[in-house]
Amino acid sequence: MQPATESSMYLGLPSTMGRNKTAAMGFLLDKVRKRLQGWEGKLLSKVGKEVLVKSVAQALPSYAMSVFLLPIEITRDIKKMITRFWWQSSGKSSKGIHWLSWDRLSKHKDLGGMGFRNFRDFNLALLGKQGWRLLTRSNSLVARVFKARYYPNGSYLSAELGNNPSFVWRSVLEAQSLVAMGVRWCIGTGENISVLGEPWLQDHSNPCIISDHPALVNAKVSNLMHGEGGGWDLELINDLFLERDRGLILAIPINLSSTEDHLTWHKDVSGSYTVRSAYNLLQESQGQWHSTEDSSFWKSFWKLKVPPKAKNTVWRAAMNCLPTTVMLQTKKVEAVLVDNIVASANRNLYQWRNAQNSFLESSWSLFKEGDGVECWSTPSTNSVKINVDAALFGDEQGFGIGAVARDDKDLLIEGVCKHFQGKVEPLLAQALGVKEALSWIKLRDWQQVLVETDCMGVVQALKSSLDMVSLFGCVINDCNKLLSELRNVSVFFVKRSGNKVAHAFAKASLLYPDCIFHLEDAPVDLLPTLVAEFDG
Repeated sequence: MQPATESSMYLGLPSTMGRNKTAAMGFLLDKVRKRLQGWEGKLLSKVGKEVLVKSVAQALPSYAMSVFLLPIEITRDIKKMITRFWWQSSGKSSKGIHWLSWDRLSKHKDLGGMGFRNFRDFNLALLGKQGWRLLTRSNSLVARVFKARYYPNGSYLSAELGNNPSFVWRSVLEAQSLVAMGVRWCIGTGENISVLGEPWLQDHSNPCIISDHPALVNAKVSNLMHGEGGGWDLELINDLFLERDRGLILAIPINLSSTEDHLTWHKDVSGSYTVRSAYNLLQESQGQWHSTEDSSFWKSFWKLKVPPKAKNTVWRAAMNCLPTTVMLQTKKVEAVLVDNIVASANRNLYQWRNAQNSFLESSWSLFKEGDGVECWSTPSTNSVKINVDAALFGDEQGFGIGAVARDDKDLLIEGVCKHFQGKVEPLLAQALGVKEALSWIKLRDWQQVLVETDCMGVVQALKSSLDMVSLFGCVINDCNKLLSELRNVSVFFVKRSGNKVAHAFAKASLLYPDCIFHLEDAPVDLLPTLVAEFDG
């Protein structure tokens, strides 16, 4: 066995790490430099360069970034090499005018940038995933080693640097504040969540309790609930908490799913940490990605079905990156044949505007009232069709769910209105609606049932194999469990125009909470929508 030297590598990473971290990570600069030099001799368009930068150059240091916090000198030099490659004018010369700073290029495309990465923030987002694993997979070997060494009496979120820490621990600890910004408790029984000092409120700026009543010390969230799933103890909450905390607590719906207390990542619908959502959270918290009046324009612009080269030209014109006479003078460059360049740019811009108008007109013409996919249709013989929808009523009025069951003669079998307290996201409300519909089918023992919802996200989640730990994911798991117990029951997506009756029942749940209707006793204000879709 040969001893490792300072320059030896293991699994693509340095096997030893001395004081000079920049020298140890220098191999990353060599990799990026060699790859860029191989492209410089080729005639590449801006679109081609964009693809190569995003798919190759930016991806080269990702593996090392997931383990180590790269020195600022390394990320700065990588950024310089990519910037030089992006702005160079031709393959024969490495020179070029740098029209925009890297900060503007690294903005999201929807905000007017090119979507290049901020390497430092992306590095922290990758390291945050290691911190998330230490937090949520506490029984793994690496988590137990780090806990015994650095935080024996706490968790990753409360850990400190400690004495003589390793470079890996220094790196992972740098992402601690990022993980703390996005972690939230999903409340089950509430027995494992302390009232004070834990992120369990639905508030993006401060998810922790700010009330300081002495009775809250060492109290658990379960102490704030009635026994046997009876909901929040309103009298106790009003006595112990400030107005801000009271509103946030009562807005949390409980007993929506049979789950235990567990940590979730609130920036992703699955509840699991993702590098993309963590990177976006960093940009938003630093004010780099704040929406502007142009955001909606750029979001629609990049979705246009026109050649990428044309879109890139328009973007450069909008960002003042085209070599016009005026712009060349600002860079103190002598203008040569700029009239031809400007004329070409104007022609491209004019063609793009015409293409945009014709595209929008053709897009609207595709959606016509009365299409089969947009209207309610009668189920097949001896089948039942259930349409389900949800409606949100505001912070203090909760949300409602409506479900309508009809037979193969378009006649109403039953209609259900249910009202819930709490504040939830629209996607979660729609998932709860599907769960209530499936429970309803199981209770009535109906066979050959089609369930329709106008929420594509719920239908996709039901068909996905992704493991989701969020409250939404727990409800989806309950739905899949019910589907496995039922026979000949399927869930489909239908557009809002084909789900009008369920939507009307959902809105009516505020007036008729927890009510079941039949054809002979349906409320008068709901009959018009039923009659409108009757085809008998």
